[in-house]
Amino acid sequence: MELARTTMSPLRALVTECVPYELPLEMADHWLYEWMDERATTVSPKELRLHARNRFDLLLLALIGDVNFVGPIRYGEVVDARIAEFSPSWRAPASFRVRRDRSRTRELDLLSMRSQLNVAFLYYRQKDLLLHYANRDRASLRHPARVNEYGKHPLNKFRLGKSSQVVSVETSSRRLGSYNSYFVYDKYAFVGEYYDSREWHALEARWSFLRRLDVANCFRSIYTHSASWSTGTDFFSKQHLSGSGVKDLGQVLDKTMQAANWGETHGICVGPEFSRIFAEIVFQHLGIEIESQLRKLEIGRKTYEILRYVDDYFVFAADAVTLDRVSKVVETTLSEHKFAINPAKTRDYKTPFTTAISVKKANLKAFLRTALPYEGDLPSLDAREISVHLKALLVGTEDESATVGTSLSQIEKRLLKFVTKRAPRCDTKEDALELSAYIWSFVHDMLFQYLSHPSVASAMKVVKALRMYFQAPELLGISDSERPALQFRANEYVHFAINKAIERLIEVENADIEICHFLSLAGACEIQIAPSSKLTSLLMEKINRPVPRPKGNQALTFLLLSTVKFYLSDKNCPELLRKEIVGRCFVTGREILSRGYLPGAAVKRHAIQETFVLAISTCPFFSLEEKLRVLDQPWLLDLIQEAFFEKGKTYKSSTRFLRRCLREIDVAQDDSGAVRPSVFRWTNDQFDILLYEKQPQFIY
Repeated sequence: MELARTTMSPLRALVTECVPYELPLEMADHWLYEWMDERATTVSPKELRLHARNRFDLLLLALIGDVNFVGPIRYGEVVDARIAEFSPSWRAPASFRVRRDRSRTRELDLLSMRSQLNVAFLYYRQKDLLLHYANRDRASLRHPARVNEYGKHPLNKFRLGKSSQVVSVETSSRRLGSYNSYFVYDKYAFVGEYYDSREWHALEARWSFLRRLDVANCFRSIYTHSASWSTGTDFFSKQHLSGSGVKDLGQVLDKTMQAANWGETHGICVGPEFSRIFAEIVFQHLGIEIESQLRKLEIGRKTYEILRYVDDYFVFAADAVTLDRVSKVVETTLSEHKFAINPAKTRDYKTPFTTAISVKKANLKAFLRTALPYEGDLPSLDAREISVHLKALLVGTEDESATVGTSLSQIEKRLLKFVTKRAPRCDTKEDALELSAYIWSFVHDMLFQYLSHPSVASAMKVVKALRMYFQAPELLGISDSERPALQFRANEYVHFAINKAIERLIEVENADIEICHFLSLAGACEIQIAPSSKLTSLLMEKINRPVPRPKGNQALTFLLLSTVKFYLSDKNCPELLRKEIVGRCFVTGREILSRGYLPGAAVKRHAIQETFVLAISTCPFFSLEEKLRVLDQPWLLDLIQEAFFEKGKTYKSSTRFLRRCLREIDVAQDDSGAVRPSVFRWTNDQFDILLYEKQPQFIY
């Protein structure tokens, strides 16, 4: 994103470190940082001071919670508010599941707004200590090395070498044109980069044996108190548990993660980059312990080498006996700290270590150079031949989804450059049609491979390829009179692809986020799904499933918001369909905004409650009365009452505040119907920028 030096710059971790990359595009905007940036007056290590300008600002601050207002609150006047650097109050994250492949899923967490602020302040205050404790183990292949610069613009091209791959975070050898990470990392952004590196080939030449070990359920197995012994000693950790008041980075990490995750100490949130930093500090300490144990056993440093990528260990050795001894030390040390090795993922290799995935990637690169040349005539390959070649190069390994995922990135990247270079040179309709058909052969096969070997990351790559194909007619060198025919063809093909994808995904569990991505693409391309179609009926059945419980899969609520945007943004949406969608929002609001939604009194705010309230309140497709009907619920009224009114006041005061707040939002909407900031982007004007910013995070 564009990130200039402003008052909020010290808290820029809000931009990159606090939310999962796998969220729907509409929720990937950096709205919270931008909202605070417009209103912040002072940021210090102890507090953030900002001006609330209207009732919507006050509502948002009430949702954040633990805010001190300076002086009386007079509506219509600027109100000075202070947010302390840390709130120990427990919040609940919105957990949602995405697919890793056809049979495996990953549960991710969207942190509450106050938890995100806790993380941002932690980075601001403790960034030097974070760097120190994340740089102690030489075995780590991915760890923060220094604080990243900022002031980058999203429309800049990635400033990479010709042979470099796009990566999600900056590394010491690669500089990105957009702001994607708080830290610059050593050495590799993705494990696939490591396999393609010179270091990997040097290790192949030096060692005869390799064993790969994977920590089972890594993030959910981390005990939050482990941050204390990772940055101090067991003594400090026990002092911390006894409430002695001894404070260090470990205690701050511990309390921050607990406050973000139901107050739980077993397991940490998954998805935010902050969680990776937390895990890295723990595993850095474990690496030091492993080396210490190996020295005690007098296992010579020249007879083995250990490398680690997050929770994947690579144990190299000169002989099988040493390999077993070193692996045993690794497993024992992990076991002592309540981690377990996943035996199903343990793999032994003898030199050469190059995997089938690496071989197929190399062969795919060679094929793409031949099949997608930037100069000369188009190769004489028909759609079937292209499909056969790609299928042979993409599948047939032990982890086909991983192979397909990394390979789709190569195809999409090469195809984009191919179109950019060749399309402007097509100055006749015949050449343009030939090129369009040739491009579609690759895009269509990407769709087929994704549906056969699905994952949320692959879905985004297919969305990018389809968007590129949709926009390709604008690049052609043909006359303006000939262009509409090519654009119509592109519209029809993309329409077919979106329908095909959603038809397959709608019946699949845990594919909700993928459906959100394709609905976003359809909206950006102005492609409609007929309200009377079977696909619309299936979508309505999907969103009418029971509202997820607090610790359930909240992806269904995200899909509901995406469905609201897709159908209600069409002014010709039938009234019956509109009533059904609005009615479903009412049912959802009645459930998640009820007093009994959160169990007990320890946790008072849930990230899905915050998201739903802010999304519905800024939705330009709902009338004021419809918004009020959805949001006028006990939990929200209690929150408003507690924040702005004296005890004993009736709900009429809270309802009146909410109504006036919603009316102010309607007045503040711009010509496109958008309200900035908004937790959910209801318009498509920023689709390509959001897609561009999301691009690097899905190259794996």
